[in-house]
Amino acid sequence: MRKSSLDNLSFTNTFFEDEVREGFFVTSMMKRYWAAQLKVLHEIAAICDKYGLKWFADYGTLIGAVRHAGYVPWDDDLDISMLRKDWDKFFEVAVSELPSDYKILTLDNEPEYTEFTGRIVNCSFIDAGEKHMADFYGCPYTVGIDIFPLDNVYDDPKLEEDRKARVKELIQRCSLAKTLREKNKYMREIAQIHTECKDNDSSRVAMMTLFITRNNHVFPRELFEDCIELPFENCRVKATPQFLKMLRIEYKNFMRIVKSGGEHDYPVYSKQEEMLREKIGHNPYRYTFDSNQLLVSVGRYIKRLTETHSDRTMKKVVFLPCKAKHWKTMEPLWRKAMQDENEEVHVLPIFYYDANYKGEIGDKHDERDLFPGYVKTEDCTKYDFEHEHPDRIVIQVPYDGWSTTMTAHEYFYSGNLLNYTDELVYMPCFDVDDPETGGDKASTALGTLIEQPAVISADKVILKSEKIRNIYIDKLIAFSGEQTRRYWEDKLVLMEELKEDFSPVCSQEDEEWHRRVTGEKENKVIIYYISISFLLSGCDKALEKIKESLDVLTERADKVTAIMLPQEKADTELKRIDNELYKRFQDVVSNMRSTCENVIYDADGEAIKHMDKWDAFYGDAGWIAEKCAEKGIPVMLHNQYLI
Repeated sequence: MRKSSLDNLSFTNTFFEDEVREGFFVTSMMKRYWAAQLKVLHEIAAICDKYGLKWFADYGTLIGAVRHAGYVPWDDDLDISMLRKDWDKFFEVAVSELPSDYKILTLDNEPEYTEFTGRIVNCSFIDAGEKHMADFYGCPYTVGIDIFPLDNVYDDPKLEEDRKARVKELIQRCSLAKTLREKNKYMREIAQIHTECKDNDSSRVAMMTLFITRNNHVFPRELFEDCIELPFENCRVKATPQFLKMLRIEYKNFMRIVKSGGEHDYPVYSKQEEMLREKIGHNPYRYTFDSNQLLVSVGRYIKRLTETHSDRTMKKVVFLPCKAKHWKTMEPLWRKAMQDENEEVHVLPIFYYDANYKGEIGDKHDERDLFPGYVKTEDCTKYDFEHEHPDRIVIQVPYDGWSTTMTAHEYFYSGNLLNYTDELVYMPCFDVDDPETGGDKASTALGTLIEQPAVISADKVILKSEKIRNIYIDKLIAFSGEQTRRYWEDKLVLMEELKEDFSPVCSQEDEEWHRRVTGEKENKVIIYYISISFLLSGCDKALEKIKESLDVLTERADKVTAIMLPQEKADTELKRIDNELYKRFQDVVSNMRSTCENVIYDADGEAIKHMDKWDAFYGDAGWIAEKCAEKGIPVMLHNQYLI
């Protein structure tokens, strides 16, 4: 069996940065938790490779692999499934194969465990020890992966109804159990019934608890006869080759974005985080609300209400962005200032340094040359803040010294900059979407961004929507008390709607690629994406659909250049799984190359690097379609009912 791509797992420091993915704020600690989960998966995959066992990404993990090429941004767990015979073998050998610190949780080896799924965790308690933190990328929390067994479903409906009746009776008894051990005993009896159907009596498999109680998560067994690898963050995970079929059976429209809901609190480590915070009095891995810092800010607020500041006709405004990629959130206020003839504007990108969870400082970064050419940047070290004393300083880095991935010189901390301006303004560098409700995952994640030094220190915080402003106010009042409501309401203001159109600026490489692809015609570029799952699920119908689509694209050769983009590794994987279908697909590609002058076959995925020059997307659902939708590129999907 081929080696897992998880073998050489590694992460750059930038992976762990706070980030907005599809409008959702993902914290640095969540990234560390993700990485730690992938480390646990690495151990599981290595055992499976050694013993020839198959495993498959499932539930939100499969959606993430297909739709996002990684974690669903608002998801925090990692789920895989195995056919029962592989599941049993895995847990039999895992006892001797897993690292000694790991813990195995199943009904058979833990008398008080009460789940039908198996679970592998990397430790039994919070561990901030040097070795554990190094092994798990700075995540001190217990990290685990659920492994779901897939059992046979009787083809004979009478036998299946009889089994369901027996299981439901035991479920009733289990609900009346007075101790965890007694409950575990009944659940082991139920598990025996789950496994009683033999292969010869079944053409389907199911996660039996969901099948019996909800009549879902049941699939043709043929979906699990083979597996392929799908990109996932910076590695790959295993999945059924017919992943589109599996997702549509389980979720129908799996491309529909749902950021709310879930089976547990978000983040999954929230209780552990609170335990650690209570034990040592603060969160050691990010800023913890400081009432003394608030008192300084409130005192400044009161003083500003009673004092008259500079009466200079020409106001001095200094913008202190940091990373060039975050400039777009500050740009609207900068443009507004540039349009005011009474404001003298300076843009001074501050230097930043790599940092880690140990507090160690790494390389220095100066990104002035990465800002758009129309923005005149200056050297932040040569501006005399004390002498110039700008009327307003605008910042966008919230952390001061509390980030575990980056830092700036303490001179540029929000608390220090108060000494050099009449008004310190903070604009969050992260452009997040409005949460759906005040208590959903998005607002919970936003809480980490709200509890930051810049929010406390600044004289004014500029936010993009009333909904986000209300969430800020509610969370800050939870820290500081209802008596501070007026203070926060005055301090948190909305950015006025600007009418200007900020068109995306394409890189020179994008422009050159576009010219190379379209030549002198300057045609519209349409991406035609084809997945392995589409080919395997549709076979003859899929090939006919591709031919029809190519005919339509060829008819529009005077206006359209099409890039036929197969899923990564499509050729090699399709050849391995179904060589006959592979040959027929190659015949279609060969014919296309000889007859469709305006269609390019992009086997290496070069076009993905130049998405900003795409005009439309057509083809199969997946992470590329999702990225296009996020960028505002029109998306049209293959008829999902074809497969």
